[in-house]
Amino acid sequence: MIPTCIRAPRSIQGSTDDVTRQTRSIVQIYTDWANHYLERARSRKRVGTSGGGLARDCADGLLLADVLEGVTGQKVPRAHRKPRSPQQMLENVQCCLDFLHAQKVQGLEQVTAVDIRDAKLKAVLALFFALSRHKQASKQRIVPPSGHVPNSPKNSTEDVAISSVQRITGGSSGDDILTVCGNNIDMTTLTANR
Repeated sequence: MIPTCIRAPRSIQGSTDDVTRQTRSIVQIYTDWANHYLERARSRKRVGTSGGGLARDCADGLLLADVLEGVTGQKVPRAHRKPRSPQQMLENVQCCLDFLHAQKVQGLEQVTAVDIRDAKLKAVLALFFALSRHKQASKQRIVPPSGHVPNSPKNSTEDVAISSVQRITGGSSGDDILTVCGNNIDMTTLTANR
């Protein structure tokens, strides 16, 4: 942290704004991704419509379970249909995490039910990133009937987007500064996962 009496050089003054903008872009990508799977699951809920944002919308575990059902095509057990207390919300989120562990989704080691229930964006992004990677890997294991192997190499935009999400969710500190993320992030990474 820079003391208030020392001014940062012009070369790094805008870096916090860039990180914030990049984070918003990634949040929007995963919001769109989640809404795609909510539509697919025929859920009436949508991420971002309550005004609370991605992390807040997943905090009670209900919307998160709907997203998981849309992605996996399987029913996710829920402890409480209308959670009224933080403990009930925690139990719902834990049901979702247990379901993901049963599905052998990798990359959830640092994601806890408490963090998701407390609406920590880093935990929700890490969960969605792990889930999207799992979905992509499972699609690549399936060979289409025509006998052609699906396109496995990623283009540079996909590499940039994946790298950016890993930097946000994979670090041990929320203070990590993102250095990679183009201004033209689009849905190519997530489109490949659909």
